[in-house]
Amino acid sequence: MIKILPSGTSAKFSFGLRGSGSRTVRGRLGEGAREHEFAASQASLKAGWRDGRIDATLSTESSCYVRSIALQFRFHSPQSSKTAAVWTDSASIEDEGGHLSVGKKRRGQGVLWMSESPDSDGLMFRQIPPVEYPVTFDCRPVTGILEISWSVERMLDAGEPLKLPEVRMVRGERERLLDSWRKEWRSASSRPPAPDRRVAWMESGETSSPDALRNRAAAVKAARISVDWYALGPDYASCTGDWQIPVEAYRDKMGQAARAISEQAMVPGLRFAPFLASRKSALAGEHRDWLVKSANGKPVSAAPYGQDREDIWILDITHPEVRSHLREILTTMRDRWGFRAFVMERLDDLAIPGQRHGDSSGPGALYEEASGLIREALGSRVYVTASGIPLQVSAGQWDARYVSTRVRSGRGRRADESRIDAAFRMLHRAPWSEVAWSNASAVLPLSLFRGRQSHATSTLLNAAAISTGLTLLTGDPADLDDETVMAVRSHIDMFNESRSGRLRLAENTGGGRRKTLIVRNETGRIGLFNLSGRRQEIRLDREGLKKALGVASTLSAGDGAVFNSPEIHVALPPRGSRLFRG
Repeated sequence: MIKILPSGTSAKFSFGLRGSGSRTVRGRLGEGAREHEFAASQASLKAGWRDGRIDATLSTESSCYVRSIALQFRFHSPQSSKTAAVWTDSASIEDEGGHLSVGKKRRGQGVLWMSESPDSDGLMFRQIPPVEYPVTFDCRPVTGILEISWSVERMLDAGEPLKLPEVRMVRGERERLLDSWRKEWRSASSRPPAPDRRVAWMESGETSSPDALRNRAAAVKAARISVDWYALGPDYASCTGDWQIPVEAYRDKMGQAARAISEQAMVPGLRFAPFLASRKSALAGEHRDWLVKSANGKPVSAAPYGQDREDIWILDITHPEVRSHLREILTTMRDRWGFRAFVMERLDDLAIPGQRHGDSSGPGALYEEASGLIREALGSRVYVTASGIPLQVSAGQWDARYVSTRVRSGRGRRADESRIDAAFRMLHRAPWSEVAWSNASAVLPLSLFRGRQSHATSTLLNAAAISTGLTLLTGDPADLDDETVMAVRSHIDMFNESRSGRLRLAENTGGGRRKTLIVRNETGRIGLFNLSGRRQEIRLDREGLKKALGVASTLSAGDGAVFNSPEIHVALPPRGSRLFRG
């Protein structure tokens, strides 16, 4: 049994906008030591461990910007570290998470379960909603170290106490504890998942006019591809951040653009990044005080967006005038222009480290404030998809969230790796689907459906079809030849059939993301996924399938072949997959 040791505990302080000031203080805290105060030069941390709850209060000696606070514990297991099992959820949509690793270090957010072996009872550490200061867990079995870190990212005044959110610990079996943890998040979400608007087309590139947009939407409709909503991209705007100032082709014609989509019996949608502003934008030029600032008072920069070739700036959600501005543009888009579905991109940037008008909110509170503002402005009937926002925040505000923001087009090893990464995230995000949001696929370009598919492409599409709650397509509808249309229709048919069922995963627990994965959708789909770059043979024995996934019937390959022997061996090519019914 793993035991947390009170000796050798350390508190780690990180100060300054760039994290340049740091201090580590040793002390004694753990299951056997109830309370300790860790004193650094600029601040002190009073931490307690009682009845399976870890709490901590930070006090500062002088005014300073605090990046993060961490408690580092040592733990002991009588078993070899090579058999230690660690499960943690992701810190973000793009991170690996939701799968079990054996004998390897893992880092994640929200929850961590660790045990001597995958089949043993273990320790679960978890954060419960709401999340103002997200908690990150870092477990290193080889060195026997567990680190619990709170992301603070705010200025504290001298003598100001900050009570950090508690972390709860419980012992038990992994699946049972994870089910209980997800129920806590489900209860925090007051918004039931929307039953419709589950297939979307994301406009790519710049359309020359509302008439050209109408023709593109009409081409999708003519191909009899069942798309619920069609989203115009951010290139409609004259500049990133100037979302109310369209380019000349759309000047005074945004309502016409929305009607061009709705005339094709699709909900008109809009895709943009509400918290980003180009350096060349009118907004940044007129309202420099609306931007998140660095220590020297200059705007904080983030990576380029859309057609921008240089870094962009971030709007400060804590500024009252920014909030009023966002409400105005969102209500304009909904009421004057007529859009009823939105994709909010790059939301993670709104909590970038920096100085804000109101410095009393942690990162989680910034996300909560932004998501609440967006939902309040748009109303409950508008479909809103979020991209980039951390998983364990703003439960109940979004209808869907991206699993991956980008899948490489074209061919080659890098493209295949990108598709396998996206497939991995989709499958392991599936348990969240219908809990606090719908699990959305990566944006799938038409090129994936055209011509002969690689094994990695087929694996990605299979994963998207049987595991997600929202499918996102993109590309030029002019490229919809007969073969591509049939492939897209087939994908949507499988998606529509599968999305009413939950997904259960049986992992190869020996090594994580590059091993095999067996999944079952409750509608009857059984998927075998080889996420490694080597050929794999999967052994399916009837008793194991029944125990792990509840599959008791014979398996059908869909081509007339039926597998009803007690043991089945299926060979999968590198990055390949195969679907059965059972």
